[in-house]
Amino acid sequence: MGYNHELGGQEGGFGRNLDEYVKVFTPIIKYAEDLGVTILYENCPMEGWRSAKYTTTFNNLTGVLAARKLMYALIPSRAHGEIYDPSHDVWQHTNPVDVIRETDMSRLYRIHVKATRNLHNQTRTYWGSMYPVQAVDPALAHLAHVPQPTSDWDRHNYEAMMPGFGGSDSMDWRAFVEIVIAKGFKRPFEMENEASNSKGTGNLEATVQGFKATRYFLAPMLWPLGPNGYQYDSTAYQALKETRSQNIPLVTMNQLK
Repeated sequence: MGYNHELGGQEGGFGRNLDEYVKVFTPIIKYAEDLGVTILYENCPMEGWRSAKYTTTFNNLTGVLAARKLMYALIPSRAHGEIYDPSHDVWQHTNPVDVIRETDMSRLYRIHVKATRNLHNQTRTYWGSMYPVQAVDPALAHLAHVPQPTSDWDRHNYEAMMPGFGGSDSMDWRAFVEIVIAKGFKRPFEMENEASNSKGTGNLEATVQGFKATRYFLAPMLWPLGPNGYQYDSTAYQALKETRSQNIPLVTMNQLK
């Protein structure tokens, strides 16, 4: 979705971005209604979407629960909802269990299975954990022995992981699964592999191992115990349902009003 930083830098900038959202997305969501589809937002602030030379890393409006709640109130259509990735809240020092407790589950269509390990490193010591690491003149940083971002995405002192693969992460997965089940979530869990020790290696076998390890890690939390261990209950399988929608002609953005 993005975030308009020209508006965001003004007084009342967050509210101005909400106004911009209504202006831009109202016709898009109406079009989604006509098509019979649902638009889903992911809760990632997209911290690396802009150069590390910018002060803020809040680059996507949907990056916090409050914003999503406000968006649904401003455009009350049922044709939009969310994909929730708990790892993005973990590096923001927010407990995903608490977020799910306050989430409108009718808006939640997918859950990303991805972990984050918050790093307690020298960079955090120097820059803290409330704001992103700031980029300064490299020569000055070297002279002062101050750590700098290695990339646009390296600003919040965390490591992306696959749950159960290569060490512990900074989230209580059992508590998280328990709350989403208690709140009636029956939609898909999707593994998103961005782990440096799995997909990040470029090695296909390491990538597959990450998926396998996560599957076995979550199995006792999600599946019943059977003769062959914890297994998906195939009796619960349902074929995809036929959908009915109007034959809406293709339109371009400048035609949506």
